[in-house]
Amino acid sequence: MATTVSEALQLLISNKTAIKEAIIGKGVEVANTDAFSTYADKITSIPSNEETLKGLIQRDLTAIDIPDGTVTIGESVFFGCTNLTTIVIPDTVTRIQAYAFNSCTNLSSVTFGRGVTTISGNTFAGCSGLKEMIFTGKVPPTLESPNNSLGSTSATFPIYVPDEFIDVYVGKESFANYVNRITPISERND
Repeated sequence: MATTVSEALQLLISNKTAIKEAIIGKGVEVANTDAFSTYADKITSIPSNEETLKGLIQRDLTAIDIPDGTVTIGESVFFGCTNLTTIVIPDTVTRIQAYAFNSCTNLSSVTFGRGVTTISGNTFAGCSGLKEMIFTGKVPPTLESPNNSLGSTSATFPIYVPDEFIDVYVGKESFANYVNRITPISERND
């Protein structure tokens, strides 16, 4: 019987079981940051009921369902997942730690739930495919590293925010480097 996530995955792979989705139950912690990297070509989605997603480095991950109830997206959790294209962060997430989506080069759209209060440094650095970021909250999150929390300050993609809170985002000190890209969400073309 497997006692760790890595052992369970190894058992499934050795039995030629096709893994399309891994559900990490509440209270399970993946301590080994390489737990999924060995099986990168076998898993396409990792939804989680864990309060903190961490250590799920999965370079070939194509989709992620971050369910309601998730509170923190851990450091480097999706670092280098070059096949991810769109991320929707639920309202229950309050913190996104450093490097969480760093170097996700095909990531084109990120939607932040209303509950995000903090985005750490280098979270979206190296995400060269970004075409938009969408913030849905009334209060802009604190960017712990204003020069790189949302990727390069020289990027030109729009940062959409709720129309009625444009002044709040423009006035947020940590958003100062992004002011020229802050755009009312009503101007977004779906």
